Amino acid sequence: MADPEVAGSASRPAGAAGMARLLDHVAGLLVEHVVGFRGAGDSWRLGPLVILSPAADAASATLARALAARGVAAAAALVTTWSGAALDREIAAALADDRLDRLAATLAASRLVVVDRLDLVVSPERQQALGHLFDTATAAGAAWVVSTAIHPQQAFGPQCGSRLCGGIVVVAAADPITSRPEAGAVPSLGRIIRAAARLHDLAPATVVGPSRGRTVAAARSLAMYLARRLTGRSFQAIGLACGGRDHTTVLHGVRVCGERIARDPAFAADVERLASGLTGRPAARGRSRVGSPAAARGARKRHSQRRRPA
Repeated sequence: MADPEVAGSASRPAGAAGMARLLDHVAGLLVEHVVGFRGAGDSWRLGPLVILSPAADAASATLARALAARGVAAAAALVTTWSGAALDREIAAALADDRLDRLAATLAASRLVVVDRLDLVVSPERQQALGHLFDTATAAGAAWVVSTAIHPQQAFGPQCGSRLCGGIVVVAAADPITSRPEAGAVPSLGRIIRAAARLHDLAPATVVGPSRGRTVAAARSLAMYLARRLTGRSFQAIGLACGGRDHTTVLHGVRVCGERIARDPAFAADVERLASGLTGRPAARGRSRVGSPAAARGARKRHSQRRRPA
């Protein structure tokens, strides 16, 4: 059921409004296909719908709009919805228990598989398993709607990346990760770098320098993440401030920090408090290691040990 309007629109440049219309149009066609599914041989031929957006619910929200516009209920037998983090955990458990085929059968039983932030499936082993799940479900006639904060060619290996890029890729935000700064004062890039350096007990010059040490890399990726989130500056501008690095390095740093935030609640709390201090917004309640006397003493001790001659 090829749609010339969709096929043509996907390759033409469009502004934000045009992309929004394209996204809703394709999602609507998907819903109509799924509702009118006639069994084997009636597969969705336009490939997966990939939404480039950092939003936690970009895929499921797009589908919900399309379902609501057509008065269709999202029955469990019709749609299977996952977050990328939950799917990542499920794939890991399926691999450990040797039940990947059972998971594949579950996805294949649905007419539409929806995954928010698929880029949170990170490890090469789990991405390879994801390729198997994708092939099995697609062969059974299931269509896919996924969102990712990073382009599939950068977020995934060749196997998964080629499958996702074989469909329709729509940019739902002006730029993945974030397109505008958060509310509150907008800190300078220099101030953000100093804050990230201070958290890791490093000199700002070390963070923007050539070192690739683990602690330095963590501080640098945190600075990149906060700069992108709090200022909305381009990857190029952030890379320039972080020692003249290119935009792909910044994108990778933002992704690495975001993944750590997703899996480490204590670190996530630290980042929120750091962001609050930089923007002047009220800090969220909760435990944090940032700025605590014990954390400062531990950081100074580690720093002195690193500098102590052998």
